[in-house]
Amino acid sequence: MLKRFNILLIEPSDLIADGFTALLEESGNFVISNRLSSIAEFNKKEHSGTDLTIVDTIALKFDQYSEVRSIIPSETSSHIVALITTLPNNKRLHLFDSYFSIWDNRKEIIEKLLLLFNNEDTPDNKTIEDRNALSQREKEVLVAVAAGLTNKEIADKLHLSIHTVTTHRKNISRKTGINSISGLTVYAIINKLVDLHDL
Repeated sequence: MLKRFNILLIEPSDLIADGFTALLEESGNFVISNRLSSIAEFNKKEHSGTDLTIVDTIALKFDQYSEVRSIIPSETSSHIVALITTLPNNKRLHLFDSYFSIWDNRKEIIEKLLLLFNNEDTPDNKTIEDRNALSQREKEVLVAVAAGLTNKEIADKLHLSIHTVTTHRKNISRKTGINSISGLTVYAIINKLVDLHDL
């Protein structure tokens, strides 16, 4: 029998909350026990004993990032995870136990959450980032994609064949779970491969 973890979701968007709830509950490991529209609605007594709190970063004001741990103490929720639905303040993400974005695929989201509750340090339990890390060449291709270059232009710039560029792009999409150029661009920004001001 699967262990089910209770989640408090702090998400202002009904559309995202409904989709996210369906995605997690389909896994059988997680159940959304409660949902709030903002962190201001959080009540320590009412939500005590939650296994996991997921907070959409858009629901936080700038000064609330540093207050997350005091607003949601460890005795209330064992883990706090950031859900990224817009470009985040990367310098603040270290305040969370983990994070994922709406561009992550279903498998990545579930595995990232399950890893929070798995203390076994075995090869099979390495982080998704380790298993799906982009190679240096894939990062170079991703940066070129984010810059708006075509496959031919990327091939010329990196001295590769168009076929090789196409293969790299397929691998990038497989590892990141993102197929659109806009999504890959955001991924590159979030992971500090490109600077927003350079685009």
